[in-house]
Amino acid sequence: MNDYPFLQWRHVQTACTICRGAGGYMYGSTATWHGGIGGAAMTWGICDYCWGSGDVNRPWADQRKLKADEDTRVHLQAARLFTDAVRRPGWLYTLQFYTCENSY
Repeated sequence: MNDYPFLQWRHVQTACTICRGAGGYMYGSTATWHGGIGGAAMTWGICDYCWGSGDVNRPWADQRKLKADEDTRVHLQAARLFTDAVRRPGWLYTLQFYTCENSY
C-alpha cells in the first residue's frame, strides 16, 4: 500500500504511471481523451490509461470502447429500422413524407 493518504483514501494499490493515482490529468489542449481538434487551453480530464481509477491494475471502463460500442449499437438499430421500413408497402412515400415534414 502507498504511504500517501490520498492514494489510501482512493484505495489505490499501484498508482497509475500517467496520472500518479489522481485518476485524471491536465491535457495540453481541450481535445482531452476524445481526440479531435483542441483549443488553446489546458483542460483537466480523465486519465486515458487507468480511466479514472488511479490504479494501474484496476482500470475502470474504457471510455473509447464504450463510445464505439454505443455507436455500433445505434448504427445497427438504424439499419434494422430502415430495413423494416423498406419491407412495408408504400415505404418510399412514407420516407418522402417524413423527409418533407421534418425539413421545416
